[in-house]
Amino acid sequence: ICQTATAANQNASFPANEPLETKAKAALQALNLSFPTRGLQLTSPNTAAVHTAEALSLDCREETDLRDLDYGTWAGRPISEIAGEAPDSLARWIADPSFAGHGGESIEMLFDRTRSWIDKCSKEGSNVVAVTHAAVIRA
Repeated sequence: ICQTATAANQNASFPANEPLETKAKAALQALNLSFPTRGLQLTSPNTAAVHTAEALSLDCREETDLRDLDYGTWAGRPISEIAGEAPDSLARWIADPSFAGHGGESIEMLFDRTRSWIDKCSKEGSNVVAVTHAAVIRA
């Protein structure tokens, strides 16, 4: 399950550890969904994912491997600002999955972390409900 909207989503910024938008949280609570009670219920430790799990009435334990991509010095900053200040770095980050020149994780590092988590879950042999972030889900 992907965490719902935050200020970063609304402002075209690199995500930081921000809470959910108030309207998004209310919309989640109104869904009144139910999930399997057996198996693992996990959430990223990032605030938006924790709030998403709470709004869905999930009883999750935090799993650090589900955390959002670490955007380093770009976290919380508008993408347009980074494009103006460091266009070459932004272009390289987009084109090169091994680039981590922003002081955070590279896309390859995210892939490795996600792959490791999936391997670990497959050995558990049970249902898994995971609340995480778009980058992790895409990985």
